[in-house]
Amino acid sequence: MASADKQVISGWLLRRTTMGFFQVKGTGDWSRVWCEFDVLAGLFAVYLDGEKHRRLLNWKIQVCTINHVRNDGRFCIELEYGQQRKKETFASTSKSYDIEWWFDVLASSKLALAEGRVPNPPLLVRTPGVVTHVPVGKKDKVKATPKPLRRRQPKLSASIQRFERFTVYETRTHFY
Repeated sequence: MASADKQVISGWLLRRTTMGFFQVKGTGDWSRVWCEFDVLAGLFAVYLDGEKHRRLLNWKIQVCTINHVRNDGRFCIELEYGQQRKKETFASTSKSYDIEWWFDVLASSKLALAEGRVPNPPLLVRTPGVVTHVPVGKKDKVKATPKPLRRRQPKLSASIQRFERFTVYETRTHFY
């Protein structure tokens, strides 16, 4: 998704539609949109479809405030455009990057651009590749491909703040 020459991050995200007049339409629905972030220019663009026929917004990330919020039971990114005071809420889809990863890339790119630096290209790498194990004996042939750790969403107690987040990884014998 990210090319070395242009450094553009793109992918599908869910966008919270705005409420209708007089609360008739309810609180808004989630619609799937195509998002692109030009790292060097600091532009965050949202399109209605993947072919980029209709652009919904094109914001400079330096002017926006970026918040990590929880909306409708989902972890989301809330972007507020400084000049118009317009807010947009985005969540990740199952086929997209994690929303936490998008938040880290947008926030660190905004900070780097504000300091006059070029955003760091290693941020474009989302997850490390799967390490393959070369089998040696008969026992190793059975477990040649290790299973990834399962993510568990723990129940939060009442004393934990709303936006504090932690992830528990489960293995066969230990919980981390």
